[in-house]
This record gives sequence, C-alpha cells and structure tokens, in this order.
Amino acid sequence: MTMGNGRKYTVRTVIFYAVYCVAAWVLERVAPSGPCTPGLGVMVLIFTPMVGLALFLFSLIGRIVGRRDFVGPMLVNAGVVVLSLCIFFGLR
Repeated sequence: MTMGNGRKYTVRTVIFYAVYCVAAWVLERVAPSGPCTPGLGVMVLIFTPMVGLALFLFSLIGRIVGRRDFVGPMLVNAGVVVLSLCIFFGLR
C-alpha cells in the first residue's frame, strides 16, 4: 500500500513538529531557564510561530505553483501557528 504525496508531506510535517518539540524539551533540560532568562528550549519555542509561518508560506507557494499537494501540511502549519500564538498570548 503506497501513501499519496499529500499524505506523505503531511506525515513529514507532523514528524517535524514532534522532533521540534522533543528538541525543545531536551534543550530545556540541557540549559534550563532561570528566574530572569529563558533557557534554550524556551528560545526554540519562541520561534515556533515564525517557523510555522515560514513552512505555511512554503506550502502555500508550492500549492499555488501546483507541483505538489500541500493542503495537509498547510493545515498542520496553520494550526501550529494559531495554537502557538494562542498559547503565547493567553487567548482562549
């Protein structure tokens, strides 16, 4: 059973964010946050909306050009951007 291109890219995107979160956790353990300074893990998480937005734009451009099916990764990246901004700004 083969996986379609759109599904393959969606799985890669989800795996990327899983590795991204594990890396943030490991970096936070290596260089923990102090009372006035964020640790490496927190610094990585601060860049999450920017990384998600960049990957969303990449997927959007790929979809517009029409070379690949990037609808799944676009939805995952948009969800990550919205979720991370809601967490950062305390929106419910």
